[in-house]
Amino acid sequence: MKRIINEINKSEYDNLKKVVFKYYDKLKLQGKKPRLDDSVVKAILTGFDEEFIKMVFIDYLGGMDKIISNLKRATKNKVFNTDDYSNDVDMGSYSFRFKLLVSDKNDLDGDVYALAQIMDGELSLAESGKRVDFDKLGDDKYEDILWEITIEIGDIVSDILRKMFTPYTGVDFGVRVDYQ
Repeated sequence: MKRIINEINKSEYDNLKKVVFKYYDKLKLQGKKPRLDDSVVKAILTGFDEEFIKMVFIDYLGGMDKIISNLKRATKNKVFNTDDYSNDVDMGSYSFRFKLLVSDKNDLDGDVYALAQIMDGELSLAESGKRVDFDKLGDDKYEDILWEITIEIGDIVSDILRKMFTPYTGVDFGVRVDYQ
């Protein structure tokens, strides 16, 4: 994506944005939902890849700074429970509570970064099906499952973002989660 951005200058990008934004605003006035995968937008932006089109759409939503600011507001001081998301996200054998710290860091691809603090919870061991508290796993086993837990938390954050942008369809944000 950076390659294409560097190939056009700011005024060309602003002109393309203006045309697409006008089209999206017209859709909204007609009671329709602006879509990332709209065929008219793809025609307007012929020759540009999906990441470039997504960047224009993100700009229409107010840019990544606004998206991150809204996500921070939605997650600030909130304790999340994986059980609350079981209908929307497949959490497997995990059941835990966690807090999120959303980073100001983002990239042009629309990736969001967050730090998760796992508070408590349990999982079912694959070998025996036995339920075990996270705090009783021991450091070696706990470290082995953290990578998977961060993926599950990322799915929850993606679900939160999708719900925040419900009127707009076709947009997906990459979410990168680390743990503390």
